[in-house]
Amino acid sequence: MNPRMFSDLQQKLSQSLEEDEKNETTCESVFKWLSDPSVNPRNKVNSFQWFHIHTLLANHIQSQPDNEQNNQPLSSLLQLVLHVLDECFDSQTPIPNKRLLHSSLSHLAQSPSIDIRIRRMTDRCLTSLETNEEDTLILQEKSTIESMESTQTSFINLQQQHDQLQQDHDQLQQDHEQSHQENEQLRFELVNNTQKLEENERSLTQAQQTIEKMKTENARIRPIVASDVIVAFSPEHIMIGVIDAAEYPKHLTKPVYESPKAALMQNCSGALYTAGRVIAQNTKTRAEQELSAEADLEKRTLHFFIDGVQQPHHFINIPVPLVFALDPYTQNVPIEIMFWGEEPQSHVQFQGTGHNLG
Repeated sequence: MNPRMFSDLQQKLSQSLEEDEKNETTCESVFKWLSDPSVNPRNKVNSFQWFHIHTLLANHIQSQPDNEQNNQPLSSLLQLVLHVLDECFDSQTPIPNKRLLHSSLSHLAQSPSIDIRIRRMTDRCLTSLETNEEDTLILQEKSTIESMESTQTSFINLQQQHDQLQQDHDQLQQDHEQSHQENEQLRFELVNNTQKLEENERSLTQAQQTIEKMKTENARIRPIVASDVIVAFSPEHIMIGVIDAAEYPKHLTKPVYESPKAALMQNCSGALYTAGRVIAQNTKTRAEQELSAEADLEKRTLHFFIDGVQQPHHFINIPVPLVFALDPYTQNVPIEIMFWGEEPQSHVQFQGTGHNLG
């Protein structure tokens, strides 16, 4: 499935990730992102800038002795972290990577060389962090996932090589036993193959141990790479679309389609929903068909596609900033997040009929 959806947050996050590949994340760059008043608190704590805060705190503990110049950026960062945590408490927004941040703040508070003002601010952050709930998702750098996948691929290749060498070894062993003759060449091949088999078994054991260690370390983590995600829907009733970013927290436990600031399309009927009612009818989908949506933040339009074919009805005047939303009818509906992101060009082919929200 190839949905074409993006938001202003996704664009900012993509730009931030590109900059991080060239420049190390600093207190100043994190401060700039988290102090942006246009960014929703949920989007702030679900970003890689927030993910790097615990690293910046750990690096400060290992840096040179404190002085006024070094304390100023750290003090500003801690004040901003405290402000974001208070915002998340007010909006009932869970905190991802809460344990990592708690560990770094605790180590910073216990540092013998820390300034008393920094320690007080750190204690306030720890107190505020305790009052916030922990999110079920944890951000993780894409390189960690790629490393695990690479090790898994190496393990599979080693397993295949091991199986082939075992077959060759068994065949040579059988030929050797059946010959009942001193065949030096066959004996040499058998010895050589046995050595290769032993070496391969050692490599296979090491690769398996590495995979088991990585599985243990990532047992509590289900990583989501914000730049590479796709949404695959079950054939049961579910809606896809967008909702106003400020409105979204109100609908975490109730239907999104009831909001007058939501724009959704039902996957089975093709009906367009907003404010709890149907306002237009697109083509009904069949089982196994792919449903996708494309949001244009400049034109403020939301178009829908079935198997890549543009549908005649779409939404206009969609809210900005917005949040991409899935609205299932029943519990335990299987939804796999695999890709979302910005498309290099629009897939809209014709004007169609636009409908306002509400």
